[in-house]
This record gives sequence, C-alpha cells and structure tokens, in this order.
Amino acid sequence: MANDCWNRVTITGPDDALAAVAEFVRSDESEFDFERVLPTPEALYGTLVLTGPIDRGEWALTREVEGQLRAIPEGERAALRAQYGSDNWHDWHCERWGTKWNAYRATSLRSERALAYRFVTAWDPPTPVLEALARRFPAIRIRHQHATEEIGCAWYEGRYWFTQQITASATFVISEQLELYPHDEAAKA
Repeated sequence: MANDCWNRVTITGPDDALAAVAEFVRSDESEFDFERVLPTPEALYGTLVLTGPIDRGEWALTREVEGQLRAIPEGERAALRAQYGSDNWHDWHCERWGTKWNAYRATSLRSERALAYRFVTAWDPPTPVLEALARRFPAIRIRHQHATEEIGCAWYEGRYWFTQQITASATFVISEQLELYPHDEAAKA
C-alpha cells in the first residue's frame, strides 16, 4: 500500500478561465482527473509487472490477452519505450504525473474568485499535472500545498503560473495542526 500524499490546490484567475478549468479537470470518475490533463497512452493500459521469487530476480512485463496474462515481447516493449518513453502505465504515470495513481477522494469548492481542490495521491504530489494545467490555461495561477505521511505535519507549498515558461516557487511550511479536509468530515475519520 502506498503512503498517502494530501494535496490542496487553489486556482485563481478570471471567472471564464476558472469555469473552463473546472470543466476541463472534471470527469465522471473524479472532480480532478489527471487523465483529462495528461492522458495515459491507450497502449500502456493493461500492462502489469509480475514478479517471481525475489532470490532468482524473476520478473516479466505482462498484458492480459484473451483472459490470460502474457509476457510482452522485448521488441514490443522497445517500441512502447520509443514512442511513449515507457513500456508500462506505472512508470509513465510516475514520470508524467509525478505519482502512480490518479487523484482519489477528490473534492472541490468554487467561490467567485477561486477554485479549491482537495485530493489524495500515492506517495508524491502531481507537480507535472499542475504544470501542464498552468501551460494550458495561462490566465490562471495555481497554489499547491502537499504533505506526505513520512513528513507528518509539514506542508510543502508550490506556486505555478505560465509566462514564457513555467514559473514556480516552493517553500517548506511547518504546521502544528494538519487540516487535510476542513470541509469533508468523512475524510478526517
């Protein structure tokens, strides 16, 4: 099981840009869906690394074919790496999203001047997703705070906006009380 990384994202900008962002990141599955920002290549879905006895170092990259797990031949793996930079969804997500899974337990709030999202990711924050969102919507500014289980009550903060390139700043914030989801009582349990 992965360690959780709690994320708080606040997006500010003109009202029309906020409406466009809210519509863009929302899917039937989530209020903030990374697949909408940086879609996983279809060819990488269904890939799975299986391990054998660790002392023998056995492993294989597999895909389900007609209900059976089959090893993906090295030639196909090389072609996937050449085209997508990775031969499996897990590595692609870690490299392109910054985390292995999509956002989960996502909630959102909208005010007149901001969008606020709270969600959890596995292990790490989705920095590349937020940078891609800033590139796509140059009129917005993104404030991102995240904390992981191994750092306890310490929050990191990053801010992203797009000029000619992504401008980012990061700070380390110590807080005595970790309020993950102040508007979601179920998430505190």
